[in-house]
Amino acid sequence: MVPLITILMVLLTIALCVMMLKQYVSGSHDLLSLRNFFLMGFIVFQLTSAIVLLRTQVYGSLTIQDLPATATKYAVMVLLFLGIFLVAYSRGWIARGLARLTPAGEAAPGVTSTLTLAIAVLFIGLVFRFGLGQIPLIGTLTNTMSIGILSLAAGMAAWAYAPRLWNPIVGAVACGVILLALAAVIHNAFGRRSLLSVLTCVMWGAYHSHWKHMPPVRSLFRFGVLTAGAVAMMAAFTVIRSGVERERSAVEQMQLMQQSAGKLREGVVDMVSGQDTARNSMWLIENYPYRFDYITLHSLYYFVVHPIPRQYWPEKPDALGRMTVRHSRAGRYKQANFSIGPGMIGHIAADNPLLALIPYAIGLGLILRYFDEVVRLHPYNPFMVLPMGTALGQIIGLPRGELGLFLFNALWGIIAAYILMIVVARTMAVLGWRIQYDEALPSEYESADDWEHGYEAYDDYGDKYTTDPYGGGADHGDSESSSSR
Repeated sequence: MVPLITILMVLLTIALCVMMLKQYVSGSHDLLSLRNFFLMGFIVFQLTSAIVLLRTQVYGSLTIQDLPATATKYAVMVLLFLGIFLVAYSRGWIARGLARLTPAGEAAPGVTSTLTLAIAVLFIGLVFRFGLGQIPLIGTLTNTMSIGILSLAAGMAAWAYAPRLWNPIVGAVACGVILLALAAVIHNAFGRRSLLSVLTCVMWGAYHSHWKHMPPVRSLFRFGVLTAGAVAMMAAFTVIRSGVERERSAVEQMQLMQQSAGKLREGVVDMVSGQDTARNSMWLIENYPYRFDYITLHSLYYFVVHPIPRQYWPEKPDALGRMTVRHSRAGRYKQANFSIGPGMIGHIAADNPLLALIPYAIGLGLILRYFDEVVRLHPYNPFMVLPMGTALGQIIGLPRGELGLFLFNALWGIIAAYILMIVVARTMAVLGWRIQYDEALPSEYESADDWEHGYEAYDDYGDKYTTDPYGGGADHGDSESSSSR
């Protein structure tokens, strides 16, 4: 049975990758969407992680007592979750209507304006992270918001720079903003999701600004180069992480990352192996409700109560990852605040699968469809597109868990970035800073054919994209196709 389940996990991994690539090449879906980032996280943390476990059967500190039976239950839950999630996302239901009702900023600044705004947003993010983020009680929320705002600044810089890679002035300013944002999020940081959020928002800005309109081969090449750089940086940060020494300045972090160049393979292996997440999920399947009672819909409850400071509510529910460390008595986890990733399937197993699996799959599918639908409706409007990509590090981490925490951080970061962008857009309009289409000089683009890959095939979203970037009419303020790149 174990070999068959291993083959199933491999086939699911291949099927999901082929599906995403095929939909992108056909033009029916964007390559970079919240759904695809979530699926990539699911592949790493629930599929490849399971493959490693099933092949090696090395359990570490959490032992699986009956691997064939537990792996079978795990496989069934994976299939059910993915099937329901993909159907809910495809249907859209109320998500599509809510996306149409979302207020949109109508100003679309050109390159100079975009870079100016990126610098301003960067400053606001620094204030939130190093100023408001240090204030008791509100510090947790403002620090989470700062990650979204700093990611937004980096994404705006990439949005301006992607169409004009040979412009040294634009490149210098954009790279400066991106590097400062990266330095800010790794300062005194242990977790990787903040760094990943900034790096993925850079990809998001470059892709949605220009690369997605290019022929797929050229777009994939550029995306591959940028991804390789991001993976190297993430691998270096993974290698230098220390559970004991967490108070490192950005300069210290960068120096250690440079010194870790010879250990990048170790960091990459750690990232793609899934950090034993599938093992943790299977342990939870074996132990709930046989050793421990179900904690019904715990992830949803934890999502709701997470903002409440524990100092005012000492009995506040703990994260499932920390509860698992305590319950398993894993000897190597000695720090009081240490947590592990339960995995999406592990969360469902502990939260009572009969009550949690369907609502979690449908809820996540609709949430991600809503944000992707906003991008679909306003593909050339940075004020709408960029905020949706500011929490991709959290989105990738959702399949690993802590589910309630990561979902809260993702939504809070996106909402903060969106509100900031809408305020800026409305302020620009009041000040007379009207829509100005970002029309780069031909010499700034690499080719006049860059805009070949359009949206003609987006039929399964329910509404076809127009082949005219600005909606085909004189009124460029229409809510479904307003503004320019």
